[in-house]
Amino acid sequence: MILLRTISEEYKSKFIKLNSERSVADLLEIKYSSLIYYVRKISSDKKYTKFCVPKKSGGEREIYAPIEPLKLIQRRLNFILQNIYEPNYCVHGFIKNRDIVTNTKNHSKQKYLLNVDLKDFFPSINFGRVRGIFMVYPFIFSPTVATLLAQICCFNNQLPQGAPTSPIISNFICARMDRQLLNFSQGYKCRYTRYADDLSFSTYLHDFPFIISENEHNDEDERINRGEEFKNIVSDNGFEINFKKVRLRNNKQRLEVTGLTANRFPNVNRKLVRQIRAMLHAWKKFGLEKAEEEYFKRYDNRYRHPEQQKPSFKDILVGKISFIGMVRGRTNQIYKKLYFKVRDLDPTIKMKIGLEGVPFIITEGSSDWKYLKAALKALQKNGEFLNLNMEFSEYENFMGSQELLKICKEIRLRPQPRINILIFDRDLKIITSVAGWKTHYRNWGNNVYSFVLPKPTHRQNEDISPELYFKDEEIKTKDSYGRRLFLSKEFDKISGKHISEDCRYSKVDKLNNENIFIIDSDVSDSHNPNIALSKNNFAKNILSESENFSKFDFSEFKKIFEIIERIIEESKNHYL
Repeated sequence: MILLRTISEEYKSKFIKLNSERSVADLLEIKYSSLIYYVRKISSDKKYTKFCVPKKSGGEREIYAPIEPLKLIQRRLNFILQNIYEPNYCVHGFIKNRDIVTNTKNHSKQKYLLNVDLKDFFPSINFGRVRGIFMVYPFIFSPTVATLLAQICCFNNQLPQGAPTSPIISNFICARMDRQLLNFSQGYKCRYTRYADDLSFSTYLHDFPFIISENEHNDEDERINRGEEFKNIVSDNGFEINFKKVRLRNNKQRLEVTGLTANRFPNVNRKLVRQIRAMLHAWKKFGLEKAEEEYFKRYDNRYRHPEQQKPSFKDILVGKISFIGMVRGRTNQIYKKLYFKVRDLDPTIKMKIGLEGVPFIITEGSSDWKYLKAALKALQKNGEFLNLNMEFSEYENFMGSQELLKICKEIRLRPQPRINILIFDRDLKIITSVAGWKTHYRNWGNNVYSFVLPKPTHRQNEDISPELYFKDEEIKTKDSYGRRLFLSKEFDKISGKHISEDCRYSKVDKLNNENIFIIDSDVSDSHNPNIALSKNNFAKNILSESENFSKFDFSEFKKIFEIIERIIEESKNHYL
């Protein structure tokens, strides 16, 4: 079956090499005749069921639910596309391990926040645009294949909201706009994120650097000119701004991103907590049946799919409490109080509670936690560190040592409900700040610890990144596209040419460093401007045990886990 937990590199390769309609059917594991029937021959009015849901701003949103056979085809295509799509760090909608919480975190503690909504987001993406993305990189399909794939995804010349493929297709469509808006925002010292059609910009500057107005201006105000630049980027990418939903606020007001408040940290609206408490009170005082009856009479006016079963009062309540746990964390006191109250009313309810006893690991780079996660899994398979359990901060942005040190200094100021361990790359400039000479780690107090990567036995370097824990031949492993990491010692220090291969590293000045370091960009040959594999994709291949990456030696990582075990042992003997 194609619906595997993690798609293999073989499937990715087969998808990229699609060259006919029959090859599409084979990959989606459906008969060619069935595929053509459900995509082209069945009448349009039988393909989808239309229903409407009310918008918060008024009016209705049209939802198109595909019939089951078509939905199955779309799900399979969506699964492949999800594994091929490499999201920019500014994208948080419809991405694994990203959500409204990760989106909101990017804008916490900022002085200004600008929210911009794109008008008629899915309907504005027409058949031609969808067909077009399948004819360019990374697909470069023939017109025939691109047309069939677009027909699978589209309905009535647009992306139907309700089809499994629509979210990932919209992310591919928005990729160019995301790059442009990211460059635009960084140029004016702003942070930018996108969650579907919600664009968010924030800054710590005293004045927000650009103004967005529905009317055109010929004004000397530089901020208005920058606003026009922003509007041009959006319109050039085929979208239209919904000016009714453009909102600029400062930190003296409630900053809201995708429904969460962002002033200090991602948080839920207080109204939700009050509503949950009222629901719990009604259940306890009047009983479940009467509480449910009153709730649906007063609150539940949602439009649903005609075939969708109405959820129970209990399920709605548990869902709302779980949402608070997702946003505020399952160790949060408010979440735990609500959790215990609903369990008192019905002990059979199962929900996840906080991980107070499980260390929380924060690493310097987005690839670092992937190596540690893969290493612990491999070592535990061999019967080692079986009692060691930990949770990782699975972020995708680059942090760097100074940002990690800043986090360390902030969280040590108040007691932490569980152990927080911050792991730094080995850099001589920072060792004395974050590691102890005798214990190899530093106890900051309040359950906060830090250490630098210990030196692996096969390296003489003083500066160490996690990739150097692997052997040279492992580091040089190629992915299914022929890309790989390079070691700095592979290149001539004067010319930048590779000592044995026909390629060149362009940043020759960096080769003067006596320490061996990893090169994951700026390596070109006569055919491609960059043949290097990024560290993050290298780490992803190791974590998912992709082809050629499933038999790496993780023995050097034992040193890291031994330090973590010593920290846990010390924490048991100390008060917060």
